[in-house]
Amino acid sequence: MDSEHLAKIDGKVVKLSGIDSKKHGSRELNFLTTDIGNFTHLELSQFSLDSDWSVLSDLKNLQSLTVRDSYIDFKKFYNAICTLPDLKSLTFNHYCFFNKNKSDKFSTQLKLPSLKKFKIEFPEETEPNFEINKWLFKNHEKQKQDGVQMQ
Repeated sequence: MDSEHLAKIDGKVVKLSGIDSKKHGSRELNFLTTDIGNFTHLELSQFSLDSDWSVLSDLKNLQSLTVRDSYIDFKKFYNAICTLPDLKSLTFNHYCFFNKNKSDKFSTQLKLPSLKKFKIEFPEETEPNFEINKWLFKNHEKQKQDGVQMQ
C-alpha cells in the first residue's frame, strides 16, 4: 500500500491514524520506518496498546511529536522517545491514556534533554462533550445508598 493511503504527508509533517493503517492492512507504526521521506514532525492518532511504540526510536530526525486519542504502552513509548536526540516538542490531547504497570522499571539514564515544550491539549468549551457524566444531573442525591435504606 502506498504512503498516500496510510498517511498525510505535507512537507516535513506526517499524520498517521491507527484506524486508517488497520483498514489498509499495514503494521501501523512500522510504516514509519519505510521510505516516506525525511520528516521532522509526526502526528499520531487512534493508536492502541497493541501498537509497536518502540518503532518511534528509529525516527532520529524527529523534532515534534503529537499523539491524540490513543491508548499508549507507557514503557515502550517512553523508552522509544528518550532515544530521540532532537525531540523538542511533545504534545498529547486529553483523550490519551497510558498503561503503566507498577512493576515497570525504568533506567535512570532515560532523559529528554532536547525537549523544550511539553503540552497537553484540552477541548475548547464550545466543543460538544459526548461523555456521560452521571454526577452532573444530581439524580444520585435522590437514590437510596443501599438496599436497606428507607425513606
